[in-house]
Amino acid sequence: MRTSVKLLTIFFILISNIAFSQIGKEKKGDKYYDSFSYKESINKYEAITDKTDTIKRKLAESYYNIGKYEKSELYYAELANSETRIAEDLYNYASVLAVNEKYELSTEWMKKFSDLDKNDSRAKKYLENPKFYTDLLQDKGQFLVKNLDINSNQEDFGAIFYKDKVIFASSRELFRFTRRRWNWNKLPFLDLYIADRDSTYELKNPLGFRASVNKKYHEGPASFNEDGDFMAYTKNNYKEKSKDDAVKLEIYTSEFKNGKWEDGTSVHFNNKEYSVGHAALSPNGEVMYFASDMPGGKGGVDLYIAYRNENKTWGKPINLGDTINTEGNEMFPYYNDAGFLFFASNGHPGLGGLDVFTVNIIDYKVVSEPINLGTPLNTNYDDFALVMDTTQTAGYFSSNRPGGKGDDDIYRFNLLKPFEFKKIILVNVFDNKGNILANTEIKLYDDDKNVIETVKTNDNGKYKFTIEKDMVYLLKGKKDGYSKDQKKADATTNDKSYTVDLILKKTDFSIVCIATDAETKDTIPGVNVVLINKNMDLIESVRTDENGVYSKDLQDIELGDTLNYYANFEKDGYLPKKIDYRICELN
Repeated sequence: MRTSVKLLTIFFILISNIAFSQIGKEKKGDKYYDSFSYKESINKYEAITDKTDTIKRKLAESYYNIGKYEKSELYYAELANSETRIAEDLYNYASVLAVNEKYELSTEWMKKFSDLDKNDSRAKKYLENPKFYTDLLQDKGQFLVKNLDINSNQEDFGAIFYKDKVIFASSRELFRFTRRRWNWNKLPFLDLYIADRDSTYELKNPLGFRASVNKKYHEGPASFNEDGDFMAYTKNNYKEKSKDDAVKLEIYTSEFKNGKWEDGTSVHFNNKEYSVGHAALSPNGEVMYFASDMPGGKGGVDLYIAYRNENKTWGKPINLGDTINTEGNEMFPYYNDAGFLFFASNGHPGLGGLDVFTVNIIDYKVVSEPINLGTPLNTNYDDFALVMDTTQTAGYFSSNRPGGKGDDDIYRFNLLKPFEFKKIILVNVFDNKGNILANTEIKLYDDDKNVIETVKTNDNGKYKFTIEKDMVYLLKGKKDGYSKDQKKADATTNDKSYTVDLILKKTDFSIVCIATDAETKDTIPGVNVVLINKNMDLIESVRTDENGVYSKDLQDIELGDTLNYYANFEKDGYLPKKIDYRICELN
């Protein structure tokens, strides 16, 4: 008996030690994970034998953040196929499948994600055209892309035009007495560099930017006004950490006065609890686009705009809205006066990771749908931070695609064909009480009344047509049990998008034909019925069902209308019968 007690006690202590060991590894893993030390967090999490879903998610994200996408896919697959999965597990699995160029499988899982979260805009955008990637993978001869000679074996990105030079962010090391490393990639912290630009857009002679800007932690990327005397740049907020002990990004501005850059000034919407960064100034310096995960956004990181006041302070940030922002991340904006806003996103349909998109801007307002710039500028890796010169024919962007010299590299590009923003007709379908009507048939006609496209509205009663020609289009909506509606969309104006609301009234009238045997009074199935609408010269041939019944909802019929039908009934073994059915005023 005593022996049994001893053995039981020893066994209990052994289990307790294992449990404490697992907890200790998880806590250490969490510490590394929260400080962006993903390689160390992976080592701790992988040593845990009984991994929870939370640990698997952190492992999947950690592997993704260090570029081990196949390992990330394995953990996301395990989560997505588990009974305890959440909707975001499916989205993340679909995303990493795209990074690994498994596009068809990615689309399948995006559909499953949509089934779990029907309101998420990312899935809706993907499923509007499930084969979108086939078009994006085609090189349409629009870009020539080349890796720059100036790239180091570390991190170089975010090139921006500055007078006749270029400024970029880099982790290449200056001579310093103290060497610091960022936990995420073990590379030195970012500084801003300035380089000469030759006629081929190669960069040469890189030098560290002003000491008043470059400090001991991250600085960059930056943006400048056209005159080169006002800048906005991103830096770490190491003075104040958030409640969860995280270091956030913030935007500082500086003016060039008396031959030097002044000390930076924090913009008023910086906050220790969220990040604000990736500023993009308009050429006159009076408008700033930027990225932030501040509360109240669509989700993830959103793009915002702020206007500069006469006293040189900045107004309240305005979210750029659902056309650009998704539940994913939109970042690295760049604007020029030619009417382009470029940005990177992993929420819009793309080839994997961050892709570069552009929208048309008029008076600082978005007036087009985003265009994915496609191959070869975009890949299944992160492609971002595109800028274009004033000739609209060349520029730079950044990417971590294979074949580069370091972690992120700067690439130059030549634009061989101009961007073409197609016009959009957005159709909303409601009933007469304002309820949305999903699965409604919509036909789009050209000005010669030819049908261009026939579609069905989505779950939100919407459909978005992309049109290529300037003309007056006709849209017709039809749904069983409802009256029809049609409206025109005049696409000959300078507008880039048009909204058409179709109102289909619930049909409360129908014709019911019941065929019976004159002697037995039994209903007769399979009777051929030819129904002619004399008012509209429409002929319809049908058969009664197994109960001897044929029912037809009356479209476009309202109180006070006149009905004028002719019906012919025929069946082998019976004499044919003809009926005139006329009601002068329906009530």
